[in-house]
Order: sequence, then structure tokens, then C-alpha cells
Amino acid sequence: MLFIPLHLVVLAFIIFLLARHDADLEWPKLALVFAPLIIIMSFVSAFLGVLSLPIYFVLVSFALHQWFYVGWGKASLISFLFLIYLIAYSFLMMSITRPSQTASHLLHTSSSLIV
Repeated sequence: MLFIPLHLVVLAFIIFLLARHDADLEWPKLALVFAPLIIIMSFVSAFLGVLSLPIYFVLVSFALHQWFYVGWGKASLISFLFLIYLIAYSFLMMSITRPSQTASHLLHTSSSLIV
């Protein structure tokens, strides 16, 4: 569950960059609003895959507008940048945790040659 504090820090950084004068940015509120949202959407994305991105975009935009007093335009931009970060993070984690294609291909071809 190390990804939750990392995502919260990145989201706070994006909010600070784009809406530092508009947003009511407080760490406890950020954690209480977005930590459950991140956990729920990670489970939803396991079932829906790419279809969960529009849902996540709407929920993050709504949460920013409702609890952090950011306008809809900035909330949408922050949500869009946060989704780009989440997609890049997932690709990075997949590339780190999955074995390379060439190594698995060599393993399969060498075992077929033995048999």
C-alpha cells in the first residue's frame, strides 16, 4: 500500500502547481478524501480496466470542486494530469514487475528444443 502516500503527494504537488491560490489544500483533508477514492478505484480498475478512467476523472474533478473549492476548469485539468501520472505509474510498475518478453521467449524456445 505504498502507492497511496505516493499518489497523494503527487496529487498535492499538482494541486499546488495549478491552484495554489484557489485550493484549500490541507493534508488531512487530502488524505481523507482521496485515499479511499484511490483504494476504491484501484479495485474498480481491476474489473473495468480502461473503462474506469472516465469514472475516475469525474470523481476526482468532483472531489476537487466540492471539498477543495477549485473551479471546474482547474479541477478538470488537475484530474487530467493526475490520470496521466497514474497511467505512467502503472506502465512503470508493469515494466518493473513483469519479466522481459525476450527472457520468457528464450525460456519457452529452449524448453521446446529439449523435448
